Amino acid sequence: MTNYPDELWMAIASVLTGNATSDEKKWVDNWLNESEKNRSVFAHLSKLGYNGTLEKAELVKERIFETVQKKIEVKHYKSILRIWQYVAAASVAMLLLLGGTFFIWTKTSWAIASIETKIPKGVKSKIVLSDGTVVYLNSGTYLKYPAQFKGGMREVFLIGEGYFEVTKDSKHPFIVNADGFKIKVLGTHFNVKNYSDDYQIVATLLEGKICVSKSINNDNNLIELKPNEQVTLNRSSGKMDKLTVQANLFTNWRENKYYFDGKNLEEISKELERGFNIKILILSENLKKEIFTGLFDKGETITEILDIIKSHRLFTYELYGNTIKIFEK
Repeated sequence: MTNYPDELWMAIASVLTGNATSDEKKWVDNWLNESEKNRSVFAHLSKLGYNGTLEKAELVKERIFETVQKKIEVKHYKSILRIWQYVAAASVAMLLLLGGTFFIWTKTSWAIASIETKIPKGVKSKIVLSDGTVVYLNSGTYLKYPAQFKGGMREVFLIGEGYFEVTKDSKHPFIVNADGFKIKVLGTHFNVKNYSDDYQIVATLLEGKICVSKSINNDNNLIELKPNEQVTLNRSSGKMDKLTVQANLFTNWRENKYYFDGKNLEEISKELERGFNIKILILSENLKKEIFTGLFDKGETITEILDIIKSHRLFTYELYGNTIKIFEK
């Protein structure tokens, strides 16, 4: 069972979510016809009711583990081994739906080496790491982290945006890697924004203290933040700047709110694209540079947001399916 390639498990995931291509369906059908064991794994996942959401996948995973634990209590050694192999195989398919998980098997158990979570556009998620740290992930975000933190540091890798509530542990610093921009903490609340198509990386502190640098081992390049302070790293120049801000405004995205602080329309469009999973085309170079500041905190739709912005700027827009085109007025 463990010899099947990752592509097969991705095909199984597609079939379970109803998004499979004809080739994927054929591949999975052939796999199901190979053995009763394969059909049992597939049926087990289907009966647990995975519906395509990250939250449901987490629930299914927990129920798989609970089922295994009950069986282990009444099975002898050889049966235990078979159960672990069965659930490991089922978990590969399920956890690949969460973004990809890599397993290492021993004779009587398995352990997850690392987990990669990818959040689609238009979706937000919350995960809890093994040390109790809570991470809120914004739309279009990728997070890689170990299933169990080991050694002297707790280290994760982020592309996108995440809000971290780090469990305090003075002996094991928590480090967020964001494209060479590193944030080191012991226990605190902070936000990191690191979308690859943004011109800068931003770290904002709400509680506690964090140290930010381009190289965590270079003390000459380290900036220490207090609450309501923010540090930015310009991707092009490599310059780092520290600002005083109202930090809670930069975490409003967790509640589907939007705060634009002197941003141009091109930057605003990127955030709206991620949040609403829609494509925005600005058909004017001048409009892309138009600056806007505003807070949208009432759960406005994307058209309501654009209507408010255009009342202050000379443009109009049209909606074509999943694409919005913005024109000069």
